[in-house]
Amino acid sequence: MAQIQFKTKVRKLHEVDNTLSDYIELKRTVTRHDCDLKPYQHTYYNCDMFPAMLNRAYKAVTGSKEWIRLNQLPEGVTVDTSKFLAVVTVQLPENFR
Repeated sequence: MAQIQFKTKVRKLHEVDNTLSDYIELKRTVTRHDCDLKPYQHTYYNCDMFPAMLNRAYKAVTGSKEWIRLNQLPEGVTVDTSKFLAVVTVQLPENFR
């Protein structure tokens, strides 16, 4: 499966009930360099349409959100918070290839 990976900082969100929850900000646009596909793995990789196709698939998985709580991650999104910067991995749909 194709996936997108990028690093971001985990931030704190103050809730209404005076609790803190962790959240991350998602990238607004992704590029070819964020994706693990190689030119021979996708027909349109070297085409001008590929970034738009990649962003459409990315926004479909993330729900076009700008940020998400770590305890409410959508299906297909994983976050590794073991280091200073969190590594966000978004699994693209199978039909993207």
